[in-house]
Amino acid sequence: MVIEDREISFRELTEMAGKVAAAFVEAGMREGDRVLVLLRNGPEYAAVFFGLLAAGGVAVPLNPANTAESVRYIAGHCRARFAVVNEQSYPHLAEWWRGSPAVLDGPERPGTVSLTKILSSGSHPLKDVGSSRNEEREPALLLYTSGTTGTPKGVMLSRENLVANTDSILEYLRLEPSDRTLAILPFYYSYGNSLLLTHVFAGATLVVENGFAYTNKALSVMRDRSVTGFSGVPSHYAMLIGRSRFLESDWPHLRYMTCAGGPLPVAHIQRIRKALPDVRLHVMYGQTEGTARLSSLDPALVESKIGSIGRGIPGVELRVVGKDGRDVEPGEVGEIVARGKNIMIGYLGDAGGTADVLRDGWLHTGDLATVDDEGFIFIRGREKEFIKSGGYRIGPQQIEDALLQHPSVQECGVVGVPDELLGEQVIAFAVFRQEADREIATKDLLVFLRERLPAYMVPARIVPVDILPKTETGKVKRKQLREILPPAEKPTGLS
Repeated sequence: MVIEDREISFRELTEMAGKVAAAFVEAGMREGDRVLVLLRNGPEYAAVFFGLLAAGGVAVPLNPANTAESVRYIAGHCRARFAVVNEQSYPHLAEWWRGSPAVLDGPERPGTVSLTKILSSGSHPLKDVGSSRNEEREPALLLYTSGTTGTPKGVMLSRENLVANTDSILEYLRLEPSDRTLAILPFYYSYGNSLLLTHVFAGATLVVENGFAYTNKALSVMRDRSVTGFSGVPSHYAMLIGRSRFLESDWPHLRYMTCAGGPLPVAHIQRIRKALPDVRLHVMYGQTEGTARLSSLDPALVESKIGSIGRGIPGVELRVVGKDGRDVEPGEVGEIVARGKNIMIGYLGDAGGTADVLRDGWLHTGDLATVDDEGFIFIRGREKEFIKSGGYRIGPQQIEDALLQHPSVQECGVVGVPDELLGEQVIAFAVFRQEADREIATKDLLVFLRERLPAYMVPARIVPVDILPKTETGKVKRKQLREILPPAEKPTGLS
């Protein structure tokens, strides 16, 4: 693992994880104890993660920037006994934490245990003491969903889930020990966690970059470290394309790119393929409830099956079913369901929520899709995001794909807002490129869309914005988009 000027070998990481495991066992950790982990990406995070697994603990990784209220809620929900925090996140629990003394990655404070001292202690061989637990049904990792549509849910993942999904990803991604991937995705996120696991299993290198907001700095790291792989969510690709000269530059070492965490717009796929024809682009799909990955599209088919998420990855069965539970015919819309050893145990403390999504051995994803006559899946959107306008059910993604074909649009989001006549109106929010004239681009964009979309899909209006509200994992918060619609712009019936 590489971060700034530090290079940590696998031997060093193994030693660090052994010291963490020993420290928690000595502190009285019991198998199954939950441990909050609020650390930025780096060797310390990896050592704590693998050390906890070895000691039989359950890692509960959270964004170090989370609010104190959010951290307290999750700590109570999962009944955490231990916590590992950095200097940024320590204030989030300092006043109310009643568990074992927090392990602090930062300057020592009274009543805390120093992570630096743990990692500089004597040698402790890494031993797996979790063998008495049922690896298939006992959680090893608790990942909390972002909670954009309600209270965060704790997704329980077992060791079997983690190993199964890691093996599947390695089979299709074909990572080599010589690969060096830029790690910009936080390890507390399922996609980032899968990067950590796959690269450790493959013996490959993670080049950690915690400041991707400074895109050009991150690209300098990519070049200086001869990075062979890049993994990101659609918003990362929007930044690469709209805020840097990535596509105009030469990347002789870059072998592959992966995208998940939402649909990669067709316009972005086309631009990447045109600029970097020799780079393998893996368009993928997954859910936290599926450990990370559920499908991938073979890079050789990215252009002929553009817009598709492919088919189930090795070890994962994917179907698109109607309300009657039968597979839909090509062109019909149904729900994606998944089955495999990577599917979660369930939601912590939520038997009802678990029963809603895990039925007869299948995970019901809530994502609507169609299939073509060869079984390739094309997502149409989430059921809750569909816009019901004038008798039509409209998926935002098709409109967003059309918006991003316009040269002045950098990012966009589409939502439905209440309308007395139509039920809902289609409203589009657009982040324009810096060189674009907003007023001219907005008018031109409506003409552009009328030429490419059915009339019922053309937005009632385009709202220019400087930024789009997003979750910590880069997904557009559609609910907040509705809330930022200027009062003068709100359609009739919007309260």
